[in-house]
Amino acid sequence: LLESFTAAELYLLTMLMYVGRGDMGVDDLLDDYESMSDSFSKPQWAVDQLLSKSSLDIYLTAGMARLSEAQIDLQQWFDR
Repeated sequence: LLESFTAAELYLLTMLMYVGRGDMGVDDLLDDYESMSDSFSKPQWAVDQLLSKSSLDIYLTAGMARLSEAQIDLQQWFDR
């Protein structure tokens, strides 16, 4: 399923996972997104990173909650 996502969507999901884990904050999301695309220059690397997390669902849910608390609409990122 993840292999059908665009590179941009994969980098956003990876960023969301890191926000949910507490590795990233919500203040510099654009910079963090750029870091994701730099760190995972191949989308498959982002897929591998996401799938290697046994608690991925928890991290993504927590990430969405943190963005919601900060009143950040992730859908805007996908609409770009």
